[in-house]
Amino acid sequence: MRAVLFAMLLVGCSVHAPPRAETASALPSHPAPPPAVLEVRDDKGHTASEWIALGDEAFAQTNLVDAERFYREALRAGDSELSGYAYYKLGFIRWNQNDGQAALDAFMRAIRSSNAKIATQATKDIVPVYAQYGRPEVAYDFFRRLSSDPLAMLARLQRQYEDEGNAAAARKVHVQIAAAHP
Repeated sequence: MRAVLFAMLLVGCSVHAPPRAETASALPSHPAPPPAVLEVRDDKGHTASEWIALGDEAFAQTNLVDAERFYREALRAGDSELSGYAYYKLGFIRWNQNDGQAALDAFMRAIRSSNAKIATQATKDIVPVYAQYGRPEVAYDFFRRLSSDPLAMLARLQRQYEDEGNAAAARKVHVQIAAAHP
């Protein structure tokens, strides 16, 4: 008899009465799974994520011309999450091609994208680009439009200038920090 009771416990049987019907209905119902997100294919037959993958492959092989073309195709798809990533990578491409204004513009668009992770990373990566191509005397106005904490970005910019040995630019940024935070 003990072996039978033990076997019943193992398979989930019980010597107790089965639960009543109202107990079973009190259990929370599970919501239906969200519908699958369908990616739209463009006129060339690719999705935005496929263009991104092609761009990443070309970027990894330092084929910046093709990488730029692929990222631009991804932007045409209009997916805001992927657009931020595409702009972020375009920022690096333009920086490597010594096109400072286009690099800054691409990083700004990445920062303003809906992709929070990319926006955070682009906020960090735009500082050395600005140090190379921006004007230190107007840095506060530039970073104020991009960040909720422009003083932190200015502090990073000041360190960047100091690390590069550009003391004059570091002083100009320090003056702005002091003026904004008396």
